[in-house]
Parts: sequence; C-alpha cells; structure tokens
Amino acid sequence: MTRTDAQDQESATPDIQRVALVTGATSGIGRACALRLAADGLAILVGGRDVERADSVVEEISAAGGTAATALGDVADPGYGDAAVASAIHAFGRLDVLVNAAGVITRADAEGT
Repeated sequence: MTRTDAQDQESATPDIQRVALVTGATSGIGRACALRLAADGLAILVGGRDVERADSVVEEISAAGGTAATALGDVADPGYGDAAVASAIHAFGRLDVLVNAAGVITRADAEGT
C-alpha cells in the first residue's frame, strides 16, 4: 500500500482515530507525550507499571474529552511488547504510533559498567 493509498483509506474511515502506545506514560516526559497526543486526537494506550498512576493519566485524558486505556507492565520484561500490542488491538482495534518514553535503570558497580 502506498502512502497515498493509506491516506485515502484513513480519510474514508474518519471515525477510526489513530492509536498511540506511550511507554512510561505515568510520569515525566512519557506522561507529557501521552497528554499531548491525546489533545491532538489520538487514542492513547497508557504504558506503565503503577496501576494507580496509569489510571490517573487515563482519567485525565478522558476528562479532557480524549480516549485512553492502560497497558500495564514493565518494559524490561521481554514479553511486555507483545502484551502491549495485544492490549492496543483489544482496546482500539489497531496501533499506529509507538512512543518509547520509559526509562530503564540498571544498577551496577563501576567495574560492571
């Protein structure tokens, strides 16, 4: 499918909004990205480890008139990517945008780095 074909298909189904998965969306830069994308009309899958903070971001997006759901998990878990994509498909039927804003901290001594 060419870019033009994709644009034509998207404009032919205007009721289907674009969907973004934002990892690390429960705080900081990830949260800011999620809120901005939602304000721009994208449905947001809020990725994060903390259910209360993820639910808070979903509520904030919903209160502003947006659409959001959660994809709870840890990006350090090898299965998180597949599970998050499955969550997007289940919640919204598609996934168009991925924002990897989650930080991963590895602790080691000076010799181990």
